Amino acid sequence: DPNVIFVGEMRDLETFQGTLTAAETGHLVLSTLHTPNAALTIDRIVGSFPEGQRAFIAQQLSGTLSGGQLQMLCVGRGLMSSPRMIMLDEPSSALAPQVVLDIFRTIHRITQDGMTVLMVEQNVRMALLLAEYGYVIMDGVIHIEGPADQLIHDDNVRLSYLGGTVANREASLGTGA
Repeated sequence: DPNVIFVGEMRDLETFQGTLTAAETGHLVLSTLHTPNAALTIDRIVGSFPEGQRAFIAQQLSGTLSGGQLQMLCVGRGLMSSPRMIMLDEPSSALAPQVVLDIFRTIHRITQDGMTVLMVEQNVRMALLLAEYGYVIMDGVIHIEGPADQLIHDDNVRLSYLGGTVANREASLGTGA
């Protein structure tokens, strides 16, 4: 279904081993999707990247991007067909802490734009901060589920998965909103 896009765990590296820049890769993907206004779509997607990295990522050879930049490119590639829902598998896997914050800020912006995000993530605190509803799954079994704002304050979740502290979305994401 073109309305649902899956972005797999950490980057399909073979897709990006070429000599195209990230922007050229985007234009190539858009041309295969027959997307009208490709330039506007590229601008919208690059606009979801962290502000200080937008121009760099767009002009960098895609095969030379860091893990976090590559993850951003994969999310952007997923957004190019303007899906109604994007599924993310471990978007913060193997990334440096600051890059993890950048990834989650990007996911937050995507949700603020009204897109549905289904995310599998081991970073329970950040996942719940972004979610409206959450499931805590262990060994393939749902142990706890409910509205994310209730799960964050649930004693079982807090003590077992959040290190005993209560999470705060604005403070964690640095959005101040």
